[in-house]
This record gives sequence, structure tokens and C-alpha cells, in this order.
Amino acid sequence: MSRQSLVNQSPNVRSHAAHGTSDRAAKTTVTLPPYDSQSYPLSLAAKRKLEELYLHHDYTKKQKLGALEERLNSQDNMKEKIEGKHKKEEEKTLELQKKVENITVRAEQALRDLIDLGDELSIQPSIMQEVAEKVNSMPTNTQTQKRGSDSVGASHEAESPTQPAGVRCVDILRAIKEKHANEYENKSMREKYAENNEYANFKGMIHDAQNQGPNARVLEHPKFWFPVKALDGNGSSRKSQINRDDDEDDEIVMTGVTTSLKCSFTLQYFEEPYSNKKCSHTYEKSAILDYLRTEGATNSQPNRRGQNKGPRTITCPTPGCATTLTPDDFFLDERIKQQVIKAKKHEAMEDEDESDIDES
Repeated sequence: MSRQSLVNQSPNVRSHAAHGTSDRAAKTTVTLPPYDSQSYPLSLAAKRKLEELYLHHDYTKKQKLGALEERLNSQDNMKEKIEGKHKKEEEKTLELQKKVENITVRAEQALRDLIDLGDELSIQPSIMQEVAEKVNSMPTNTQTQKRGSDSVGASHEAESPTQPAGVRCVDILRAIKEKHANEYENKSMREKYAENNEYANFKGMIHDAQNQGPNARVLEHPKFWFPVKALDGNGSSRKSQINRDDDEDDEIVMTGVTTSLKCSFTLQYFEEPYSNKKCSHTYEKSAILDYLRTEGATNSQPNRRGQNKGPRTITCPTPGCATTLTPDDFFLDERIKQQVIKAKKHEAMEDEDESDIDES
């Protein structure tokens, strides 16, 4: 037998061998029990739902993923809108802040101008008095006039004083006004404005508006309200003035003192807070005026009728303060008045919150 015939016969041999093996396996297989039908067979509707679940399972996932993506996109858009809104609010706040700063600077300058004009008006009587004294103290020309009458042939001589020789009154007035103007200009800003009650109230209210809350910093001393004066034309600074101001304030300590908004006499909130220029203690107007009237003393000599002239003086009623005060030292403190209004509003809001808690 050739080799080619052996190759052709090999598949047949293998197939006969496989059939022999399967026959032997069939003879050894265990017989299965009879088939039992289902106790609870699926209804047509249940089969249909299973079929739909099989068909649409992947599509539902895609829908949910799409909804999640859409929600995330909407949240991103909302975040961008909120950030844009906050940015616009910040820009508007900065714009308003610049406007407020500009208005504050203009208002302060206008107040300084009013104080300057007020000082100029206040010295007018003394200027006129000085002009009159200077005119009276200067020699004058005497003009003699002869008056005659042709019918009578008599002559009379009359002397009338005139203005000072070679000097006009208006020139004297201008010179004195210029002298006072130069004296006022040479004053420091602190000397011009720090002792003015209206200016102090203005600075106090600006400070209270910019510094609020329990940890707000205290209003700084008037020494620090104004910049140091620059060098003069000769290149020398006003060291004497600065050193004098420093010496006066060496003992001043800036501490967090809390101003009481209740009068030590009435123990009530101020209605008309009366502060003074010397020790800065505040009292109710009616209470301190009554105290001045009953406890005040006059230090001047009695007049011809035996009555004492001059203002009454008292020692500051605050314990530990020995400052001597007169009625002219007091002024209506608008800053304290505004603080009282804010304190009353704050207390009213706290009372409302407590009442709401009690009702709940």
C-alpha cells in the first residue's frame, strides 16, 4: 500500500474511533428525571416587559448619562452667572467707594473753607477797632477855611481835621487785613481746625462710618489728622512747631476707650449730649447746665452792686478728673447723638429677636 492511500484513509479511521467512544459514553449516561412544568409561569405582559428591558437597557443608561451631563452644564452656567454677578457687584462697590471718598474729600475741604471764612468774619470787629486806633494815633492835616460875607465884611476861621497826612484809611485797612491773613495762613492745620467743634464732629462721624463693630479702632488724636507741614522756601522745616506739638502730646496714650452713651446724672441715653473741649467728658445738656447753676462758683470780683460777674465754673463731675469747666466749654456733640441713635436701633432689633425666640 502506498503512502498516499494511507493519508486518504486516516480521516475515516478517526471518525470510526470517535463513534466508538460516543457509543460507550451513551451507555454510561445517567437517566434524567421527568420534566416538571413551572409552578408560576410568566405572563405575556411580563415576558413583554423583560423583552423591552433587554432591548432598551443600554438606551436608558445613555439617557441618564445625558441628563447628568446636562445638569452639570447647567450648574457650570449658573456658577459662571453667579461669578459674573459678584464681579459686577464688586466693580459697583469700588465705583461707589471712589465716589464716597471723593465726596468726603470735597466735603472736608468745604468745611475747612467755611471755618476759614468764619474766622475772617469773627476778626472783623477787632480789625476795625485796630484801624480806628491807628488812625486816631496818627497826625492829621488841618485845613483852614475862610468864610466871608461881602455885606458884613467879616471873616471867620474854622478848623476841621482830615485824614492822616499822606495815608488813606483804606490803605490802613488793607494793611491790617493782610497782616491778620498772613498770621492765619502761618498757623498749622491743627491750630486752624482741630479745636473747631464742627470739624471734630465731622471727623468723628466719618470715623464711625468707616469703623464699626465691637473691634473698631478708636478715633486717633487730632495730632494725626493732618500731614506734617512741608519745608518752607529756605529749605528749613518748622521743627519748633512740630517739636512743640510732640511735647504737648507725649503723655497722650491711644487706648481702646469705650465712650459711654448714658449720662452719669440721668443714667439714661443722651438726648442732647453736651461734650466739652477740655476733657471730652459728655453729659446731658439739661443736667450739666443745672449742675453749673447750682454748684458753679464765680471767681471774679464783685461789681459796685455787690454782684459777681463772669461765668460760673465747676470741676468736671467725672471721678478722677480735675478739669475746670465753664458753660462756654460745652457744645452739642452730634457724633454722640448719632451713636445713641444706632445703639437704640440695635437694642430694638435684639429685643425683636428675643421675642421671636420666646414665641417659637
